[in-house]
Amino acid sequence: MKHIKTINQEFDNINEGRVAAKKLLQMVVKGNSSDVEGINLSKEMATAYLEWLQYSTFGKKYGELPFDKLFAASFNWGIERYVKGKELQRELAILKQWKKDNIKESITEGTKTGGKLNKNKKYKSKEYGEVVFMGYRNDMKTMMLKSKEKGMIRTSIHNEKTMVPIDESMNEGFSEWEMSFAPMVLSGVKLDPKNVYKVKARSTVEAIKKASKEAGLSGNDWMATVTNKLEKIK
Repeated sequence: MKHIKTINQEFDNINEGRVAAKKLLQMVVKGNSSDVEGINLSKEMATAYLEWLQYSTFGKKYGELPFDKLFAASFNWGIERYVKGKELQRELAILKQWKKDNIKESITEGTKTGGKLNKNKKYKSKEYGEVVFMGYRNDMKTMMLKSKEKGMIRTSIHNEKTMVPIDESMNEGFSEWEMSFAPMVLSGVKLDPKNVYKVKARSTVEAIKKASKEAGLSGNDWMATVTNKLEKIK
């Protein structure tokens, strides 16, 4: 099976004026074409993609994207659920392997590109709970998270301020930390960066929790704080 040599996996740079993916897939189903933007598909596979666009969570939300973007995302968003029969499953396996061999990764590391989070590390997110940070988009405006409950999540880079690492080793001995919070009012408590809290903790997460308590916060309010400074002093 022949395919185009490159697919741009960037979701942010959508080319205007391109024919809708749905229309191109319908042309294959009707026998008027044998490929979609250079990617060869059988009529049955084109039908599977049309069903995926219509019923999958990703298809419903991003169905207007060009086909190459949809194709790149489909393998992480359940296209296999719409592929029936051994022959069609073999075709999908070929497409999946080709994607793996040819699509270039477009998500970057964190600290190397100015971001604060580390790729493949676990974090506690105020909005999404426990997630794995997958990387920043190349424009450094958005980032990708992975959640057990919600799958892949694309969100603004601004949300990195509310994320706290949770894979710190709890076997470390206690250290002394100095911490201050960015200015904000949270649950009626005014946080001021001029106020510096000294706590003993085994990890950054524990230090933030204890400093939050000293500041007058309670419960899970610590997750909504924004760190101004956090430094291990001993």
